[in-house]
Amino acid sequence: MNRLSRVAVSAQLATAAVVVLAACGSGRSYDNPPEIAGESLVTVVTTTSTSTVPPTTAFVPQTAAPTPAPPTQAPPPATYPPTNAPAPPTDPPTTAPPTTPPPTIAQRYTVVGGDTLSQIANKLGVSLNALLAANQMTASSLIVPGQELAVPEGGSVPSGTPAPQPTAPPATQTPQPTQAPQPTQAPQPTQAPQPTQAPQPTNPGAPGPTVTLPTAQGEVTPNETEPSCPTESGSNADGTPVSFAASNVFDHNATTAWRCPVGGPLELTFTFAEPVHLTSVGLINGYAKLDPVLGTDRYPQNHRVRAVTWTFSDGTNTTTVTQEFADGNRGMQAMSVDATVMTVTLTVDSTFPPPADHPDPRAELAIAEVQLIAG
Repeated sequence: MNRLSRVAVSAQLATAAVVVLAACGSGRSYDNPPEIAGESLVTVVTTTSTSTVPPTTAFVPQTAAPTPAPPTQAPPPATYPPTNAPAPPTDPPTTAPPTTPPPTIAQRYTVVGGDTLSQIANKLGVSLNALLAANQMTASSLIVPGQELAVPEGGSVPSGTPAPQPTAPPATQTPQPTQAPQPTQAPQPTQAPQPTQAPQPTNPGAPGPTVTLPTAQGEVTPNETEPSCPTESGSNADGTPVSFAASNVFDHNATTAWRCPVGGPLELTFTFAEPVHLTSVGLINGYAKLDPVLGTDRYPQNHRVRAVTWTFSDGTNTTTVTQEFADGNRGMQAMSVDATVMTVTLTVDSTFPPPADHPDPRAELAIAEVQLIAG
């Protein structure tokens, strides 16, 4: 290396040394460097060039790296429901449950001669209980020709049946006088007992009254009445004789009766001198009497009729009809029929016995009165 080159290199190294000393804060001053002259400068330069500071790192000042700020999380994008989204479901308005209208009765049936409640129920295509409930009746209720009955729901009047007349009375009204007994002669089963047939009077020693029944329009009396047992007799508490002959059932006196021991046949047979067309039959189903001396009620003391079979015969043809009775009803319980007869047989099928706690029960059946209506 020539002299000029070495001088240049030495100058560069000296400059670098000054920079290093300044950066390190040295108190040494280089404002008046030594004069470079001749070979002595080269020697100095050469000695200085042996510095251990790497030229690539000694001159770069170190500064603390700034702490990076934590990344900021971007807020979630706002969401908006689409403009065509369906509205949220709402509870349907509460409505009252539909009510089922009560069934209506659109038809009526007109009773004809010979009809019974069971036969009418069969004609209408309904049960007997449905027919009775629709007309507020019992199985022993009286019906007469021309009377109108309500047809229960589900039933229908068969074709060819006469249409009801506007003026015909409803089933609950009193039957027409020409077709049925007067209300005082044939009370409905739902009517209360007559006052004179009530239980024991306040004065046990007072005589019991005689309950006389008026003759009903159309009522007929057979020429002969034959019982299934011999005629009985008895006496009141004071010893007055009492007869239980079969003819008592037609004497229009509710305090007399036909009586027959239970356990054997219980029948009455009525015979007419000529054919008779009957439209109604009925009876008082017990001994409707108070003892005139002691006031003892004879009705619960004896058996009462529960059910009977009526047998009608004109000498050639025979028909039968059953009838049931309400216990405790001491009035006439009748039913409509349509039969031309020479003989009528009344057969007792079942009875109501005296109460189990009765102090003096009797083992006899008593029937106070029988009623046969012709028309």
